[in-house]
Amino acid sequence: MKPTRAFQQTLLRQMLLGLRLSVASSKTTMTLQERKAAVKLSADAAMACARGSRRWTRGLVARLGKDDKNKSLLQFILGKQYERLTKPPSSSPSWKIPRSKRIVRRSLAMCSTMRKRRQAKRSSGGVLARNLVKKRTQVLRRLVPGGESLDGFSLLDETLDYVVALRAQVDLMQNLLSNLEGSKLSLVTSHRPIGSCHASGYLPSTSGNCKRGYDSDCCEDGKSYPQYRCSPPVTTHTRAQMTVNCFAEGCDGGGPSECDDSYHSDDEMVVALSTGWYAGGSRCHKNVRIHANGKSVVAKVVDECDSVHGCDEEHDFQPPCPNNVVDASPAVWRALGIDDNLGVYDITWSEE
Repeated sequence: MKPTRAFQQTLLRQMLLGLRLSVASSKTTMTLQERKAAVKLSADAAMACARGSRRWTRGLVARLGKDDKNKSLLQFILGKQYERLTKPPSSSPSWKIPRSKRIVRRSLAMCSTMRKRRQAKRSSGGVLARNLVKKRTQVLRRLVPGGESLDGFSLLDETLDYVVALRAQVDLMQNLLSNLEGSKLSLVTSHRPIGSCHASGYLPSTSGNCKRGYDSDCCEDGKSYPQYRCSPPVTTHTRAQMTVNCFAEGCDGGGPSECDDSYHSDDEMVVALSTGWYAGGSRCHKNVRIHANGKSVVAKVVDECDSVHGCDEEHDFQPPCPNNVVDASPAVWRALGIDDNLGVYDITWSEE
């Protein structure tokens, strides 16, 4: 048995949502143990959300929900499934079948006689085998969430389903770790400016009606955001952070693109560059080559990712961009074979 693609995508999406919420809700820098607990909680809750209503998913959610501190995160990750997965499974209806007392007495007597005969024929090896199976079954009931109330056949069915989901979870964690080590992937939406370019000032924040499509950052009251009028020098392999942006009308990108005063669909290979790289529009309509994930693609510059202005209606109440961003359409992410749910990915780029 293999997990479906839909299961894998939901698992990845909900797990990353949980991780981001854990980081955002932490008032102080998380310790190593706190980070490990946040990863484990997010991964398990996402697995239950992706699989849906099963005995083991309800058991897992019940186990995670014993700690009151986890409930808000569980509700966020599970979404509409929270009520269903926290509801105890309905018990079978109690009903009785009319039986003849005489037939019941004869059946019991016959069963007792047959049981005694079998016991007389049992060997010590058979007894040991049964005891071993019984012990292993007890261990299995403790390992599988919600397995305490299951009989043999139901327990095996839930165990098989649980193992398949666990295997998918482990594969996902290994892939994320490989990406993290190979490309220094950042799972949170904070960006680190690079190069010798320094902030030219700080923008006081004003919150507003910010669209959160494609995991956009939104301005928060009381914060100040750095402003950059420069970007690191462009080379044949300029280091940058690729973010995902919708250039279509009505999306989180705000108004039409600066270069052509037009909107672009998610299927077009287009990008926006930080203010310093945009260079007052001198790179408009020029192609850039992006290298990531062992692949390279060509995209056209159509817009500026403003590193100076933000936190207003014109910029959809989003903060200024860092000085090292290539804001790419979903088509660019797909061409590179990278899931845009990650939100941020370290790349290099060059001019064509």
